[in-house]
Amino acid sequence: MALGRAWLGWASRLVLILALAWALTAPLEQPPKVANALQGDGRLSPETGFSVAPGAFDDYFRARGGLRTFGPPVSNRFRLLGQDVQLFRYFALRQNPDGSIATLPLLDLGAIPSSRVGGQAVPPSDPRLTGSAPVPGTPEYDSRAQAFIRANAPDTWEGLQVGFYAAFLSTVTFQEAFPNGVGNRDLLPGFAQEVWGLPVSRPTRDSQGSDVVSFRWERGVMRYDRANAQVTVLALAELFKAVLTGENVPADLAAAAEGSRFYRQLDPRAPNGVARPGELPETTLLGAFQADGQPPTGVTPPSRTPTPTPTSQLGPPTPELPTTGSPTPIDRTRRVPGAGTPTTGASGDGSVSGSTSGEGDGQDACYGDEVITFAPENPRVGTELVIVVTSSRPHPYGRLAGTERTTFVRERPGQRGLVWEWTVNLSTTGNHEYTFYVDSTIPCKKVSIQVRSALGTTSARSTGLDNDNVDNVSDNLSSDNFSNNVSSDNFSDNTSGDNSRDNTSANVSGDNSDDNSSSDNASDNLSDEDNGNDNGDNSS
Repeated sequence: MALGRAWLGWASRLVLILALAWALTAPLEQPPKVANALQGDGRLSPETGFSVAPGAFDDYFRARGGLRTFGPPVSNRFRLLGQDVQLFRYFALRQNPDGSIATLPLLDLGAIPSSRVGGQAVPPSDPRLTGSAPVPGTPEYDSRAQAFIRANAPDTWEGLQVGFYAAFLSTVTFQEAFPNGVGNRDLLPGFAQEVWGLPVSRPTRDSQGSDVVSFRWERGVMRYDRANAQVTVLALAELFKAVLTGENVPADLAAAAEGSRFYRQLDPRAPNGVARPGELPETTLLGAFQADGQPPTGVTPPSRTPTPTPTSQLGPPTPELPTTGSPTPIDRTRRVPGAGTPTTGASGDGSVSGSTSGEGDGQDACYGDEVITFAPENPRVGTELVIVVTSSRPHPYGRLAGTERTTFVRERPGQRGLVWEWTVNLSTTGNHEYTFYVDSTIPCKKVSIQVRSALGTTSARSTGLDNDNVDNVSDNLSSDNFSNNVSSDNFSDNTSGDNSRDNTSANVSGDNSDDNSSSDNASDNLSDEDNGNDNGDNSS
């Protein structure tokens, strides 16, 4: 009996010990809760005091490299020119009207109005390079865009191992894009293109003989320093914050920013926190830079998980862990501007139906006043067609694409705003269509023009214009033809009726029409693309 009672006592103790052990160890074996997965790697940065905005911003942040790619957040989510925006150290993210996320081209928006920042060079955009870039919506765009990047983002340049292409490829790792281990590695270069866009400059030394080389993309700037053999990223978005707030602005940037519509706009005492709301419509800066991790009013505070120390160094991809499962879904409904690969449910192909697109809705990069004009107005095969686009305000990365290859000539200021000029060497007859894109991918204006067969003689034929002195503007194929008068030296204002034929380029630019006071000039041809009448108005 005594032995039985002793055995029962030990059995009871054993059961109690096992139960206690199970209680302590079972939670460690349970899968993580969904709420924990949403915390990500950087919801609250202890360095800056700001949190990654929840939802689409956080999804994109984590799936495209997190802190390693974007750096820590340096603002809350706020409204800028009609779009939700959040600033990180190296990039600014915006939410498009369809809910997708994209990086902002800060330099082309005028957000960093300087060619040097803190003594560091910011290369200018090269129009010849951007003019030769593939246009979204054209056949085989994805593969051509990647080939363009490979050809223009060097790893070796002038004897230096700059590593710009390698740094581009390391932007997004497989584990970051597909944390559960299931996905297509061939998509990674397209994800990197989402972040950086295309190259828009050649490598540029900080100064003559310098071993510091900068390389500009559509949405960021890489820098190589031979002293440490590293590629780093210029903190553009953090500099933009300095411009908006007027705090910690480098002297060279402060001097260049005077007169910028963004400079010193933050004013907590003003409505919506905007000092000059007429210059920044649909903008709310109140609470945007409240550095306590609290987002603006109306935004749900995210969780507060500490993050690792950020770094701007770009290098080879980190080792990928063997994992299984399915990729983390990201809510995207169309191609992100500059993306090499459409995301889930992508439907945008860059095409436009009708004659205009995106006019005046206040939520895209089209202003609704874009005008396209042609010269000559009745072109023939074998002649050079000049296509001129005008708009009241700057457009980031304006591009023209259509039936035949376009060659960029120049961008210049005009009385109506800005003017962009292209030429086309016509080789086919029929209806030609050309589309003006902004921000690389957004179609703003689409127009068409009829191209006729080449003349069998060099004699001139009247175009039917009312002005007697411009009879031969369209069809004169002699040595005085229009194609010989489109050099940059001839895009001047034509104030004399006697010169109306040789200086037609000034009369079709879209901005100089008001300067042509003579009744003999063709200023009436510039009103808009709908004036396709027999009096010489534009057939666009």
